[in-house]
Amino acid sequence: MSSFLNRLNPKQKQAAGIIQGPVLVLAGAGSGKTRTLTFRIANLIQSGIKPDNILAVTFTNKAAQEMTRRVHDLIRGNSLSSRPAKNQNLSYPAYKAAFPLIGTFHFFCLTVLR
Repeated sequence: MSSFLNRLNPKQKQAAGIIQGPVLVLAGAGSGKTRTLTFRIANLIQSGIKPDNILAVTFTNKAAQEMTRRVHDLIRGNSLSSRPAKNQNLSYPAYKAAFPLIGTFHFFCLTVLR
């Protein structure tokens, strides 16, 4: 298990540490669901899973952008507290195969249809 997972609480660490198969994370607001999922994505990549084999689907553009930023920071080894400039675009097309597909259900369906 990756050393950066030590920054998570025990339940988050358990979910983020699973490499095989899907994981269902049910928790209330502010409990760290996005944090857990972003750490899991980074852990999958660090474990040898190709980023273009990873899909993360959210309900809102804001959540997709935040998840993209956090995964970017974890993968690049930056601090999660640092924020990119407002005009910095961290959307999926900028990375293609070097970055997981992270977006809304609508974005994913549009990508498949295209």
